[in-house]
Amino acid sequence: MSTSEATAADTDTRTVVKSYFEALGRRDRAAQDTWYADSASGRIYGVIGPTGKAEMRQFFHDAFDAFPDFSLQILDLVVEDDRAAVRWHITGTFSGTGPFEGLMPTGKPVDIEGCDMVWVKDGKIVRIEAYYDTATMARQVGAMPPKGSAAEKGLLGAVNLGTRARAEIAKRRGK
Repeated sequence: MSTSEATAADTDTRTVVKSYFEALGRRDRAAQDTWYADSASGRIYGVIGPTGKAEMRQFFHDAFDAFPDFSLQILDLVVEDDRAAVRWHITGTFSGTGPFEGLMPTGKPVDIEGCDMVWVKDGKIVRIEAYYDTATMARQVGAMPPKGSAAEKGLLGAVNLGTRARAEIAKRRGK
C-alpha cells in the first residue's frame, strides 16, 4: 500500500505500523505526515528527542538526502493492542548531498539493525521510540575508529587520562 492510498479504514495497529515502515523503506517523504498524529512524539535514543512530528520528519528527510540508497526492511513485527515492536534492518551509503547529524558524507556504507516501539491510536502513530547501536553506525560512517583498532585504543587512553586528571584535581581541591 502506498502512503497516498492510506484510508480511514486503515486503523488497526498492524496495518498502520507496517504501512509506515514500508513507506520509510521507499524513502517516502510524506510518511510522517500520513501516519503520525498531529500531536505525535518521537525519540531516537542517543540521536533525537523527545520531539514532535516536524522534527521527526526533518530527521528522515536529512537521512534520505544523506543516504540516497537508503533501504529499510522489516525483520519482525509484533503487535499487542495499540502497541507494536518492529525490528528492522537499514542499509545505505553515506554519499548524499548534505550532512547527517552534523557529519558530512563520507561515502561509506551503513548496515545496521534496530528496534522501534510504536503506539497507535485512532489509526495514527501517537508515539514512537527507536533503539539502535549508534556507536556501530558511527564506526561504519567513519566518525569513530574501528573496534579494537590502535586509534580506538588511543582514544580510550586519552579519555581515561582526562578522567584520571579530573579525579586528581578534585582530590587536591578536597572534593
